[in-house]
Amino acid sequence: MKKSKLILIGFSLFALTISPSCNKDNNDGGGPCRGYISWSLSVQDEAAALSVAASAYSGDPSTANCLKYKEAYNDYIDALENQRACVPASQKAAFEQSIDGARASVNALGC
Repeated sequence: MKKSKLILIGFSLFALTISPSCNKDNNDGGGPCRGYISWSLSVQDEAAALSVAASAYSGDPSTANCLKYKEAYNDYIDALENQRACVPASQKAAFEQSIDGARASVNALGC
């Protein structure tokens, strides 16, 4: 249970780190940034699925729930990586570091 709480905290911090929106300098009005709309909206389905899986795993840390949680977490990270073009150049290093940290957290789960 302690491990799942740490993972939920890590996820929350990760989500806060990657919340910048597209800006004029890296968006041509199309593509993955979708015309100045916050790209976090593009990953909201994956974020919601991750939240559901995290709650299920926290309530019942079974192997099946762990595997579902890992799958949802990987889907979320993949969706974030698809938004890489929307990350301002000044925040790319932090974005990459957050992605790497999230992948390490997922890989550290022992299901």
